[in-house]
Amino acid sequence: MVMNPDFDAALLAGVPEGKKALMLCRSGVRSMAAALRATELGLQAYNVLEGFEGELDQHGHRNRLGGWRFYGLPWQQG
Repeated sequence: MVMNPDFDAALLAGVPEGKKALMLCRSGVRSMAAALRATELGLQAYNVLEGFEGELDQHGHRNRLGGWRFYGLPWQQG
């Protein structure tokens, strides 16, 4: 994983005081790291478990074992 040197500053500038930060990525791995860092910076942050597409299945495919999309939670392709 490549670290963004501007992550801390962008996160602190983008989350209003007193608001929660919800982190979501494809599989939940990067968002977990982001949520942990946000917490270290003093924010109230949460990771969305399993990410958007979930883990790989036995054939190496996503969207079949979990994740936001698999569970039918709201999303829109933009």
